[in-house]
Amino acid sequence: VVMSKQVSKQLYFFCGEESYLTKEAVNILKKEHSSSQHVQFSDQFQLTDLRDSVSMNSLFGGAQLLLIKNPWFLSKAPADRDIDMIKTIVSLLPHTDHIMVIYTLGAVDQRKKIAAFLKKNSTFQQHSYFKEWEQDNVLAWISNAVKTRGKTIDQDALIALEQVGGTQLQRLSNELDMLCLYRSDRSHLTLEDVKAMSADISTNTFNLIEALKGG
Repeated sequence: VVMSKQVSKQLYFFCGEESYLTKEAVNILKKEHSSSQHVQFSDQFQLTDLRDSVSMNSLFGGAQLLLIKNPWFLSKAPADRDIDMIKTIVSLLPHTDHIMVIYTLGAVDQRKKIAAFLKKNSTFQQHSYFKEWEQDNVLAWISNAVKTRGKTIDQDALIALEQVGGTQLQRLSNELDMLCLYRSDRSHLTLEDVKAMSADISTNTFNLIEALKGG
């Protein structure tokens, strides 16, 4: 099967141990293609059903966002006939208006045939955990997450949140959701707000923040 260059614009492949970033990337595509019909395949499913969804529905001109979550063919070695089927399905995409998103909430062995094929022929993203020393990246992520919730935040409150959640993005997101609910009456978040909502913040954390401010 010869792949068209167009395929990478219609096929997305997301994986990695930081599942929160993967889910975030999928949600962005859902919003971008909100007018398309969203069709979900998960875990165990027949490749023939996926092929039919791509080929038969395209005859009617309706654009689909095909969401393929934790597909079985990435967690175990598929037979050669299954690999051929997947390649055929992907080759059909340029003849349709469909977008296909294949994503796994976890790491994938990219040396395996099918993972290597998908990586080569897609818009590929691997989402890794932020490392302990990547505080600046974590703070940037929190800052952007605050903006997407329609809020602003003081720098010391930003640092306090990072101290609470560390590099755990799901926990940070949960903390932000609680903060925004707590401060639904206004759009700006302060250190006192974080202190009021986060019982896990220790005196040492606030001493650190004060020291940073003083420096």
